[in-house]
Amino acid sequence: MKSLLWLRLFKLAVLVGVPVLAGVYSYQFTLVQSDEEVPFQSFRAPETSLFNAQVKAISQLELREPITIVNFWATWCGPCRTEMPSMQALYDDYGSRGLELIAINQREPLSMVQDFVDEFGYTFPVLLDGPGVIGFQYGVRSIPLTYLITPDGRIIAGKPGAQDWNTPKVREALEVLLDYYL
Repeated sequence: MKSLLWLRLFKLAVLVGVPVLAGVYSYQFTLVQSDEEVPFQSFRAPETSLFNAQVKAISQLELREPITIVNFWATWCGPCRTEMPSMQALYDDYGSRGLELIAINQREPLSMVQDFVDEFGYTFPVLLDGPGVIGFQYGVRSIPLTYLITPDGRIIAGKPGAQDWNTPKVREALEVLLDYYL
């Protein structure tokens, strides 16, 4: 009798648990893959310290320019690797005008990150979040994840997933923001 009860409970757990877990997984997956515009509520960026590729502590607030783009990434992440050249193009064109672009590597060793940065010649600041604490503070659940931060520390936009950052639409938005905050 007890084994029959356990068998019924097991079947119930499978019948209820598997669809629930599948639903949670597919919901998170669709968040990353969606190209839809999602309403975004502004919130204050966490104040924290990170390490740059030379392992010097940097306060994120010291790096804020009129506009800061913060991108969470990793060297093993294909979509991250795909979008980084377009970020470098933006940084090359707008860095001198007040755009700061900060790429925060998630949970990888310094040597791996430094080799990657050197290989591709990226010149924007690349910071290390070895234990993933900063990613946790920013709510990073998947990478790449990019935020746009104003000089007063408000996150005004966020984009999960890879993006071509070197498009006319992005450049036009940056022009407007830089003109406003300069």
